[in-house]
Amino acid sequence: MSNYRSGRDAEYAARQILKERGFFVVRSAGSKTPFDLIAWSSEDLIFLQVKRTTTPPSAKWASDRYQADLAGAREIPRPKRSHFQIWVMVPKKGWWRYEVLPGGIMEVPALVA
Repeated sequence: MSNYRSGRDAEYAARQILKERGFFVVRSAGSKTPFDLIAWSSEDLIFLQVKRTTTPPSAKWASDRYQADLAGAREIPRPKRSHFQIWVMVPKKGWWRYEVLPGGIMEVPALVA
């Protein structure tokens, strides 16, 4: 499977999780923008970067590995009450979710919304 296809499949899976939780979701195909998905409900707005890897990542590993992606996305203006998250899919093991903060990232155990 190509990197594009495996990444796209992870984005579709994340999109489905958000839709099941009542979010309207828009996918930015081709990763030419800082965010892969933007999801909103009447209460919340999430800007989401989706990644896929083969081993469960720690927050430090994810922060180091995706540093350039996170730095670029931090520069995009967003509403103050929005979330910026990175979700990392590990096939057959699940999702690792992180809230991206100005000075780093913090693991979140479940969907923050």
